Amino acid sequence: MSAANKVLPIPCYVKVTNLENHRAVIVKVNDRGPFKDGRIIDLSYVAALKLGVFKHGTAKVRVQYIDPDMNVKQVGFKNLTIQAGAFYNKSNALKRMLLLTEKLKTSVYLTHSIVNHKKLYRVNVGPIKTVKAADWLVIELRTLGVKQPLF
Repeated sequence: MSAANKVLPIPCYVKVTNLENHRAVIVKVNDRGPFKDGRIIDLSYVAALKLGVFKHGTAKVRVQYIDPDMNVKQVGFKNLTIQAGAFYNKSNALKRMLLLTEKLKTSVYLTHSIVNHKKLYRVNVGPIKTVKAADWLVIELRTLGVKQPLF
């Protein structure tokens, strides 16, 4: 998930909290903006969905800069994981899980949920202890062929 801000360093991470429903996400600031007057931050589609902002378009939020060396628990999340793939085909999910298990030094595991009346298998990596470790893990996952790692 990403965001745009006029003054924060690029790249950096911030915790954005919707002050109306208290949902929070961590996003990577990787662009300048916002591009509409009166906004302090523009969020990506997924970040806006997770915060419950997408339907209304705007919301009152708190933006907190995250020190890359900060412990994930200090940021306000108990178990930070990265989704390294989602598959309707279980054997494809298992292949991804085995590949990552061989290549990574952190835990890789499979979860599933029902989406569109079918099981969706998600390959997850973690938990991750620091924001900096999460950033490095995303880079490593991309080198291993994971196109869109998700927090």
